[in-house]
Amino acid sequence: MKTQKVLFNIIAVFILIAGVIACDGSMNKKEADEKTKLEQQMDETQKMLVQEQDKLSQEVSAAIEKFNERIDTMEQNMKEQGEELDEETDMAIQELKAQRDELQHELDAMGDETEEGWNAFKENLKQQTQKFNEAVEEFFSDEQNNK
Repeated sequence: MKTQKVLFNIIAVFILIAGVIACDGSMNKKEADEKTKLEQQMDETQKMLVQEQDKLSQEVSAAIEKFNERIDTMEQNMKEQGEELDEETDMAIQELKAQRDELQHELDAMGDETEEGWNAFKENLKQQTQKFNEAVEEFFSDEQNNK
């Protein structure tokens, strides 16, 4: 009888240990699943950030390239016609080139931007690009009107 009690207690301890191990294993699996989900969410967020950066980079680069082409064409036409820039026009071009250089600097710094500061950086760069495009359009519309 005493042997049966000891044997029963030993079996109960083994069952308890097996239960604890089983619970621990399922907790680890649950934690692993949660970790995997978090990693997937982080990957998706990172992909979206990269896509947004690529799109913004293309928009800013296109604005810069368009400006460069228009200035190059204007300077080439003036050279072919033997014309020179007046001081006011030259100053306006220099200001636009400074804005272009600042946009390029911001574009180059985009890769350093953290996820936390991305939205503010993106909005700022969009606004700078829009102002630059407006200034370029105004300059070339004034140039056309002065001819």
